[in-house]
Amino acid sequence: MLSRPRMPASVAAAALLLSLASSCTLNRSGAGTAVECRRDTDCESGFCVNGTCIGESVDSGRPEDSGLDSGAPVEDSGLDAQVPPDAPPPPPDSGPPPGPLLDYAEATFTRGSVATWFDPATGTLTRYAVHEPRILADGSIYVEGERTNFVLDSEAFESWFTDDSTVTANLDVAPDGARTAERWVALDDGGARAFLLGGPWGGASRPTATISIFAAAPGGSETFRQYWRGAGTHQFGEDRTVGAGWERFTVTREDMERNGVAQATTAAARMLSIWGAQAEEGHFASQYIPTAGLRETRAADTVVFGAAPAGMTSGPWTVELAPGASSEAIVAAGGSWTVFEFGSIDESVRLRVGAGAVRVSVRTSGSPHVETMPLTFDAHQVLTVSVDPSAGRLTVAGASSGNGTTSASAWTFPAGPLRVGSGAPGLESYFGAIGRPSRGGM
Repeated sequence: MLSRPRMPASVAAAALLLSLASSCTLNRSGAGTAVECRRDTDCESGFCVNGTCIGESVDSGRPEDSGLDSGAPVEDSGLDAQVPPDAPPPPPDSGPPPGPLLDYAEATFTRGSVATWFDPATGTLTRYAVHEPRILADGSIYVEGERTNFVLDSEAFESWFTDDSTVTANLDVAPDGARTAERWVALDDGGARAFLLGGPWGGASRPTATISIFAAAPGGSETFRQYWRGAGTHQFGEDRTVGAGWERFTVTREDMERNGVAQATTAAARMLSIWGAQAEEGHFASQYIPTAGLRETRAADTVVFGAAPAGMTSGPWTVELAPGASSEAIVAAGGSWTVFEFGSIDESVRLRVGAGAVRVSVRTSGSPHVETMPLTFDAHQVLTVSVDPSAGRLTVAGASSGNGTTSASAWTFPAGPLRVGSGAPGLESYFGAIGRPSRGGM
């Protein structure tokens, strides 16, 4: 807070001269033998200023009468400024502030089937209607290519084959909030012989496939194994430990024929809540596809904007990606995943697989223009990607390895239609979350 200004000496002197011309006299009755006043009560009328009484009609020189404390500082004094008078001027406008360049709710969106999204942080699953985009709480969008669940009834296990175990239908609350989860109890038979195994799926020739199942421990903690049949024999994976919250467990193998759960090797009874069985072709699990008596196919998501925003075609922007598969699984699957396509597949940002590695790649004029180093990451690990066409730079952060910046000559993306998560023919689909691009680089 600024301090109150002091009375200038010239003002005080003027007040003293005026006081000498005043007809006001000292109040002798209260002053005794004193010849000078000390306070206003020493004067018969008026005020006491510098030992002399002055009349009320004369400017006393007091601050309250001088106008100095009227709330308005002396003109051009600089006292009412919030910054020093010689402070430098503010910087010129540098353009629009950082912020999202896309709102996925404004895109043209299609998907000819229902879809789901499981949040591993909360153990809950959300269902989405036909043609309803999976826009997450942070504004990102979850997109996937086409996949089929070959398990005929994904939420009913009563007809599955049991060995030294029992199944009770609809006893527990499932990840979607409905009481449709089954309770599986494996008896204490001293080993891993107790199991629950679903029927065969797929054709006679079974390519690499992934099975998955949701599990929770109604008792607070439990250990179990995933069980399947492949290459003509019963097989099961490593011990899995699950708590009270729902988790999803997956296994990818060649010649995968069945889906199930088994008791762990320790000699004790096991009790699990199970739900949402899925068997699909591919090197990783996609989001859950519900079935009820028939195999079901989830259609691919299609996200299209009428035009790419100017902030993405030539200026720097940053986006967060959370691929739904690990770098190892993406490499094993081969191909590339389209993140953004500017008018055609020849102008795009992709996760490209080549030479045994996956890279973030900018494609222009039909060929890679600039690419990151080979990346390693887990499924759903967040990668922060910064694209700067005007400077010819591509930067990635957040990967387990391969982070950094690579440079090339500058380029400009076309301003035509912008597709998100898939190429124009519907091929090279991305699986996972794509954040909202924001202005500026890292």
